[in-house]
Amino acid sequence: MAKIINRNDKKNINNIINEINNNANYCKHFNHHKQKYKTEELLEGIIILLKLKISYRNVKLYTTINWNTLYKFRLKLIKIGLYEKLYTLYNNT
Repeated sequence: MAKIINRNDKKNINNIINEINNNANYCKHFNHHKQKYKTEELLEGIIILLKLKISYRNVKLYTTINWNTLYKFRLKLIKIGLYEKLYTLYNNT
């Protein structure tokens, strides 16, 4: 299986994580003590969904993260406005 997440995707993930860390309003949504997955892993899962244009139920073929976790994470991204950036990056290609 080919590698789905490439170097440009890693840069996009790092940019979004930096944006989250630099904004106090974003931090309260993402920094939890009992968080099972890192924010980077969750963003990778969202990027896989956007790049491959697959359903949440089929994401288990590409990552170990539960589809419901990715769905809830996507709702958080929508709430703060970061999902729009990811969507425009990966759906214009």
